[in-house]
Amino acid sequence: IDSAMPTGLTLKVNLADPDDTGSAVSAGDVILSATAADLVTGIGPVAQEGLTITYTLSATVEVAPTSGSKTVTFTVTGSTP
Repeated sequence: IDSAMPTGLTLKVNLADPDDTGSAVSAGDVILSATAADLVTGIGPVAQEGLTITYTLSATVEVAPTSGSKTVTFTVTGSTP
């Protein structure tokens, strides 16, 4: 995400396995922060559409009512054989 979450708020993301064969591995629910994290690894050549991305926002009871937005950037990287 583009900046850290406010204290008491946690944003998680979960990406579906893109090849549905078990060779790609989703990390499950990953807490987003300003530091990059691996969400899915082992993706081979695949063409898919309509895969699920699930976001979950959690708050502690101490969080004051607020509004805002975050930009989430996904980067696909790979290696050549």
